[in-house]
Amino acid sequence: MRGDSQQGLNYYVDKDGNGGSGGNSGCYITTVTGFILVLLAIAIAVGVGLIVFFASPSKEQKCICEYPEIPDTGTTAPLTWESVCKNLTDAGKDSCTMGLPCPNGPDVGGTATTTTTTTAPTTKPTVDVRLPTNLHPHHYKVELYPDMYKQNPEDFEFTGSVEILLECKEPTDEVIFHIKALTIDDASIEFSEANGAADGPKKQGQFEEDEERQFFIQKLDKPMVKGKNYTIKMTFRAPLTKGLAGLYLSSYEEGGVTKYLATTQFQPTDTRRAFPCFDEPGVKSTFDITLVRKEAMVSLSNMEIKQTENRAGGLKADVYQTTVIMPTYLLAFVVCDFDKSEGVTTSGTKFRVWSRKEAVNQTRYALGTGIAILEYFEDYFDVDFPLPKQDMIAVPDFAAGAMENWGLIIYRETALLYDNTGSSASNKQRVAVVVSHELAHQWFGNLVTPGWWDDLWLNEGFASYVEYLGVDFVHPEWKMMEQFVVEDLEDVFKLDGLASSHPVYVPVGHPDEINEIFDRISYAKGASIIRMMNNFLTEGTFRKGLANYLRDNAYGNTHHTDLWNSLTDQATSEGKDINVGEIMNTWVRQMGYPVVTVSRNGASAEAVQKHYLLDPSQTPDSKYPSAYNYIWKIPLSFTTKSESNFTDPPMIWMNEETKSLNELTTDTNDWLLVNVNQMGYYRVDYDTTNWNALISQLKDNHTAIQGRNRAQLIDDAFSLSRAGIHNVDITMAMQTTNYLINEREYIPWWAAIENLRYITQMLGSTGSYGDYNKYILEQILPLYDFVGWNDSLTNDPHLEQFTRSLAISQACARGYQECKDQASELYKEWMDSPDDNKISPNLKGTVYCNAIANGGIEEWDFAFERFQNENLAGERVRLLQGMACSTQPWILSRYLSWSIDERYIRKQDAVAVLVYISRNRIGLPLVWDFVRAQWNYIFDEYGKGAFSFTNLINGITETFNTDFQLQEVKSFMDAKAAINKLGSGQRAFEQVLEKTTSNIKWMENNYDKLKIWLQNSTGPDFGGTTTAPTTKPNIDVRLPTNLHPHHYKVELYPDMYKQNPEDFEFTGSVEILLECKEPTDEVVFHIKALTIDDASIEFSEASGAADAPKKQGQFEEDEERQFFIQKLDKPMVKGNNYTIKMAFRAPLTKGLAGLYLSSYEEGGVTKYLATTQFQPTDTRRAFPCFDEPGVKSTFDITLVRKEPMVSLSNMEIKQTVDRAGGLKADVYQTTVIMPTYLLAFVVCDFDKSEGVTASGTKFRVWSRKEAVNQTRYALDTGIAILEHFEDYFDVDFPLPKQDMIAVPDFAAGAMENWGLIIYRETALLYDNTGSSAANKQRVAVVVSHELAHQWFGNLVTPGWWDDLWLNEGFASYVEYLGVDFVHPEWKMMEQFVVEDLEDVFKLDGLASSHPLYVPVGHPDEINEIFDRISYAKGASIIRMMNNFLTEDTFRNGLANYLKDNAYGNTHHTDLWNSLTDQATSEGKDIDVGEIMNTWVRQMGYPVVTVSRNGASAEAVQKHYLLDPSQTPDPKYPSAYNYIWKIPLSFTTKSESNFTDPPMIWMNEETKSLNGLPTDTNDWVLVNVNQMGYYRVDYDTTNWNALIGQLNVSHTAIQGRNRAQLIDDAFSLSRAGIHNVDITMAMQTTNYLINEREYIPWWTAIENLRYITRMLGSTGSYGDYNKYILKQILPLYDFVGWNDSLTNDPHLEQFTRSLAISQACARGYQECKDQASALYKEWMDSPDDNKISPNLKGTVYCNAIANGGIEEWDFAFERFQNENLAGERVRLLQGMACSTQPWILSRYLSWSIDERYIRKQDAVAVLVYISRNRIGLPLVWNFVRAQWDYIFDEYGRGFFSFTSLINGITETFNTEFQLQEVKSFMDAKAAINKLGSGQRAFEQVLEKTSSNIKWMENNYDKLGTWLQENS
Repeated sequence: MRGDSQQGLNYYVDKDGNGGSGGNSGCYITTVTGFILVLLAIAIAVGVGLIVFFASPSKEQKCICEYPEIPDTGTTAPLTWESVCKNLTDAGKDSCTMGLPCPNGPDVGGTATTTTTTTAPTTKPTVDVRLPTNLHPHHYKVELYPDMYKQNPEDFEFTGSVEILLECKEPTDEVIFHIKALTIDDASIEFSEANGAADGPKKQGQFEEDEERQFFIQKLDKPMVKGKNYTIKMTFRAPLTKGLAGLYLSSYEEGGVTKYLATTQFQPTDTRRAFPCFDEPGVKSTFDITLVRKEAMVSLSNMEIKQTENRAGGLKADVYQTTVIMPTYLLAFVVCDFDKSEGVTTSGTKFRVWSRKEAVNQTRYALGTGIAILEYFEDYFDVDFPLPKQDMIAVPDFAAGAMENWGLIIYRETALLYDNTGSSASNKQRVAVVVSHELAHQWFGNLVTPGWWDDLWLNEGFASYVEYLGVDFVHPEWKMMEQFVVEDLEDVFKLDGLASSHPVYVPVGHPDEINEIFDRISYAKGASIIRMMNNFLTEGTFRKGLANYLRDNAYGNTHHTDLWNSLTDQATSEGKDINVGEIMNTWVRQMGYPVVTVSRNGASAEAVQKHYLLDPSQTPDSKYPSAYNYIWKIPLSFTTKSESNFTDPPMIWMNEETKSLNELTTDTNDWLLVNVNQMGYYRVDYDTTNWNALISQLKDNHTAIQGRNRAQLIDDAFSLSRAGIHNVDITMAMQTTNYLINEREYIPWWAAIENLRYITQMLGSTGSYGDYNKYILEQILPLYDFVGWNDSLTNDPHLEQFTRSLAISQACARGYQECKDQASELYKEWMDSPDDNKISPNLKGTVYCNAIANGGIEEWDFAFERFQNENLAGERVRLLQGMACSTQPWILSRYLSWSIDERYIRKQDAVAVLVYISRNRIGLPLVWDFVRAQWNYIFDEYGKGAFSFTNLINGITETFNTDFQLQEVKSFMDAKAAINKLGSGQRAFEQVLEKTTSNIKWMENNYDKLKIWLQNSTGPDFGGTTTAPTTKPNIDVRLPTNLHPHHYKVELYPDMYKQNPEDFEFTGSVEILLECKEPTDEVVFHIKALTIDDASIEFSEASGAADAPKKQGQFEEDEERQFFIQKLDKPMVKGNNYTIKMAFRAPLTKGLAGLYLSSYEEGGVTKYLATTQFQPTDTRRAFPCFDEPGVKSTFDITLVRKEPMVSLSNMEIKQTVDRAGGLKADVYQTTVIMPTYLLAFVVCDFDKSEGVTASGTKFRVWSRKEAVNQTRYALDTGIAILEHFEDYFDVDFPLPKQDMIAVPDFAAGAMENWGLIIYRETALLYDNTGSSAANKQRVAVVVSHELAHQWFGNLVTPGWWDDLWLNEGFASYVEYLGVDFVHPEWKMMEQFVVEDLEDVFKLDGLASSHPLYVPVGHPDEINEIFDRISYAKGASIIRMMNNFLTEDTFRNGLANYLKDNAYGNTHHTDLWNSLTDQATSEGKDIDVGEIMNTWVRQMGYPVVTVSRNGASAEAVQKHYLLDPSQTPDPKYPSAYNYIWKIPLSFTTKSESNFTDPPMIWMNEETKSLNGLPTDTNDWVLVNVNQMGYYRVDYDTTNWNALIGQLNVSHTAIQGRNRAQLIDDAFSLSRAGIHNVDITMAMQTTNYLINEREYIPWWTAIENLRYITRMLGSTGSYGDYNKYILKQILPLYDFVGWNDSLTNDPHLEQFTRSLAISQACARGYQECKDQASALYKEWMDSPDDNKISPNLKGTVYCNAIANGGIEEWDFAFERFQNENLAGERVRLLQGMACSTQPWILSRYLSWSIDERYIRKQDAVAVLVYISRNRIGLPLVWNFVRAQWDYIFDEYGRGFFSFTSLINGITETFNTEFQLQEVKSFMDAKAAINKLGSGQRAFEQVLEKTSSNIKWMENNYDKLGTWLQENS
């Protein structure tokens, strides 16, 4: 059988640019002695075997085979253990001793102990699948009727009958043979003695089926008699399906009609699927075959038709001549309506080639070539072809490349059909090679058949070698024997260098094991060692010995020793002293091959052989121990520079570990080269001097070394460097490629590309890939220029065509623009004239791939349409490969789903498509996920296949080179092995593990070295990764309440003045005045990561009393709870005050928490500053303290610094004191009473802008000096808002000053420290020329938010973090009031609905949400609730409360609350009371607590369903859940049964009132709305202006009326409510149980074609973003994209590109940015071109960026996406030097848009490397990349691989970690992705590595489950709607 791995499955780019023991061991004994020893050994073995047999508790007996060491007596032993065992095997027994099973083991020279059965894959139980040998079938009569004529193909079946003539070899009362998937009619079974004797055995009972062993078992009433013949007959039936195995269905289209045919594939174990049989290769019989068909069809089988009979129903029965004796697997049957071309060989053999009628013109080349090769083989083997005819047929569906069925070879179409105008040179060569291979099998495998599959290599290895002889005879100009070294020899070296390889001769039993060895070892290694044997025997000896072997064993079964004997006998007859078995057993019976290391020493050299292993630390698979200790008998050929002899080089035998080579020249420049023409199956290493001499020769005059040996030097050098323990490192290997700039021959170039392919795989996701790409391009361009694009199939030499294809493919693949442009232009010409494809077939692969990669869906769909209608098989393959090159993930995802859908892709091509896509760096992660998700289906369909499954596994994992990927493979392999779902992939996965491990080591050992080498060759690059895993256990941090701190004295000295930043630290002291609330003999407070000087600790009573408690012993540190514990000698007294003081120190690092280091560049100098972030639990990192929000104190702060630094804290400086060493100590005024988390310290060299509020508060804004001009807007806005808040709250700002500072490194957006607010730069700095409108709004909003906190949180503080929402919700609402005061034209209160309300609805609709008021204790729990619930939901319900209370009531109540609780701690009930009291004082009967507790103390929100009935409507409330099947988190039970008190506002069409609408309270589950219009067209709209925190559903009639209003006159509904309708509709449709389905939701967007306002458009885009995420990997994405583009283009045209920061209204600027962003994102070419042009203008004039800041984000993203490394590096260089923080963010976002995986992978590694990306921006960069469909799988893998580091750095943060988890999982919508999240979450939870991500992951699980259901419920419906509306 010819495996289809040759069809592009094991190549990077194909020629189209598509992408043991010994033999006799030299020991001799006399005949008599040998005979005696044999008998003695048999007796010993029998004895041991019987003991084991009877002692064993199970059927798995042990058998010990003794192989005696035979003394050398100088004579040949006539009988060896090898021949004894072989003879028994030939008799059908797998036995060495008296019938006890024993595997084929060593033959001579050792002892083997083994079990009875061969080692099966771990996924299968060890079962004996061999048939009993007591019956032998001599003849079969088989009739089959493939019924494929019914209307429905699902009803197709085949029926049949079989009669078998059996000879009884040993008495038995059972008939056992093979069946699989057949339904036997038990009543039809007849058994009788052949002679008709009446007293013969009879059938007893019904037959049994052993499904595990695939056995049919029929019991008889008495045993059969040895020597007698019997017959058994029966009928059967089975479905006729497209299974690609057994007798199966195939189909094709012709003239728009589907045509069907039945065909077969039986090798190795599937004849049993077609009829009951003895399905083993050693069981040969003759066969009478009858095939029944309809008249229009023809049938084919192995022999000629003898006669055709008429059958009932107009059927015809073709009765075939009796076959020659043959095994079952070589039978073949086809019933079809094909046509043929035909001829006759010179010896009279009829030769026919069959195909579809439309393709019969493509059979002529195979016919002519087949006849010529068959005649050649008859001559070469000196054995006539034994059959009267040879048919070859190309079927549309075939799993392998071809199958050698005797007389009827079946091919897949690509392997047989050739068109001299449309097929490429490689297509032509493939046809010739496969035809030659299969015809060779007619002798090797068919005429002479191995006795069992363990000698499969004897079939396939010989055919794989002889195929080259056949083609070389027909096409000597093709230089096939030179091509051998790159096609087979060097290719199989890779696999055979693994410790998980296997010997050529390998014991197998289970079908999975049999299928596993249909691999490159059996084929290509087999061919390579036969080629080597031919070479050392010489052609004449080899050929004659072969002829003798074939004649002597014709029609029989053999063992490889029979071949050795025939060849040895021939050699002996010619006077050659060669024992072939002794030599070849070292190559056949041990895995792997040697590397011969040659070390020169003057005129001699020492050669040392050693087993080559790709990873020398691995141990060869123990299943296959070597009896030769991995020593081979090596034919060592060599030549030198001075004696250049590549024709007939000297050769010596190397039979030992070492060998000397003498009489060499002494000149060190006179190189030595070993293994001339690479005839031997071994690698060669040299000493460094010789390597350098050879490399110099290549550079000086490479033609002095023959082409095959140039290829060898490259291949050996790279392989030796990969192994890492030889004389060649990676830099020397790369040096062997330097000369390629002058190479023009194909063979060396192919070897180079194949080896550099490994480097490509390893570097493809690294920062060095750019330099590597440049280097390869430099080498290839001279060849590219030399060969050019002009290609002639007829005039150009064959290998020149191959070389041209290689050069152009590589130039395009390496990004050479001229090449890519030419490819795209040729493809465009074809698209313009589809029926006139002028692209040379040799170049089509490259053209298709590049044009589709550079294009979009139009190019892809064109290719697919051509594929569907293409008649030429080779062209279909090129199109399949080209379509895999798309760079758009959704297209690739669609292609993946189509690959296993036979409506689109034939089953035979499915695995190939998966492998093609996996070679695309963008496609690889998609395929890996897809294959794992679809594994069970793929396993069932392909897991029993030979080549395809192995190719799939290897293909999708070949780039794996990280520990994370290794663990993924291990985990997947273990999971599938546990459920027996690995099958024939077992060995492939073992090899993947080994190769991945080797790849990891290669990266560790070679990456840095290669990086430097490439930099020296092509220029500098960047790189680097960081890992720092630690573990944080679960802890409880609440302090005892027996002590209360009243006052602190804190002094801190951040020492950041040393030479090395790693030595930076801070030192400090603290003194705390404590009041004892309850007696205790311990002082307990918080510390974290501080080193306390125990000797400095002093404890005393504040009054100085001498009898006070004293410090007792050293302090203890409870690291789990972050507690400092100081024992005292006696308890403190309640009511007394005490003081404790101590000194401490800690490293000053860039931790973004506690007191930490920040830095920036100014004038090329790195500047440092110390700053703080304490909320919620990190003040303890700066000094020992009571670090809880309810523990308030006053503080005296002293900060020590050097001049000219300045220090800042919460208060003003009271005085500055000189200290030793020129230090300054800034002593601050005592603070107001406050919690620790609001303290802040900064020491820096910043400058400021300043002003004063109307009430006299000093106001300053600090920044880097270079950015101080960007502080003016924040200063002015801050002063205005502070003054507004003093008025609004009716409470003066209580501090003398307000500082705001922008620091370069800050984890959050800002922190409200009292009097010193710290911001990240993007939240405070604004430039009126370089910043966008969005930047300006962000600064205003964040400033307003933080200033609001000066009252909410600072002046009045919640008692514990469970009321965090009271801080953050109020600040998040009041921020809008502040900005609206300053900028009323911004319509901030309208923006609220899209920025906060609709945004938080998504999260709060999850069952894993949480109430606003939530119990927390652990820091991880505290960090978790710094989420959108606390912020945005808090703001939304406060806004709702403001609305129903009215503004004045709300504002007055708020002022009372603040005044009553100033400087204290509160609970939310305090607020309710203040507001209720105010309402009551105004005569309003409102209990605020009763209302608001339903919103604060239960999670989620209601959906109110309004159903109209005439003039009234019924409103029903229900808890809205995104997934209604989920149960709300039981941690937070509802005391209100999920009933809310709802302020229900409404309006109607006829009584339109959006200003002061009527409002009623809905306090129960249902509520009536009365007095409505009766006209059904007169809609009702509820929740006017979206003031309420609830969704609204309507009856269908009302929905239609509202949608109709939008379509007719959308402005009749206010903008916020247009937004509401869209948002509610989509959210209700997602939940799936309301009145709105996805099509109705989409209808709410139809009117957008006329919408011009920002708020509705933003809502639409946000909701459609979900659809984008869901459809992004589906086939409907194209239609969806078209629809959105159709809606957005009118807005795009309306707003245009002309943008003015100063003249255009604020929201118009937002609208323009939205429209352009969407148009470009949807692929609108004009938009993309404009973006690229603007970016190019900027690149041409870097200091003159004319792009509007509002549009920069879109421009950067699109230009970088459409560009390459040049555009990306330009952006990164600008980022590094950019002074404007907002611009840096835009650049960070833009760089995440790259479509090149290696650039994104480099960006990922840089994201956690502070040399490139600030720590504060790391998580943002990961999220940005995850929004890129190409980047998403890269980020998901990266985050999981780097989780421990990321967790330790960000897992204690609040927003950042949650944003990361949500950001990278938001598109997940498959069961596979859900399981990935679950598995990862479980693994990390088990080691306490989730932290503040716990809730985020729980929400991800819920959202992913909801997404899965959404896809199930909506995808088909939405797809149909989109087709109709796009």
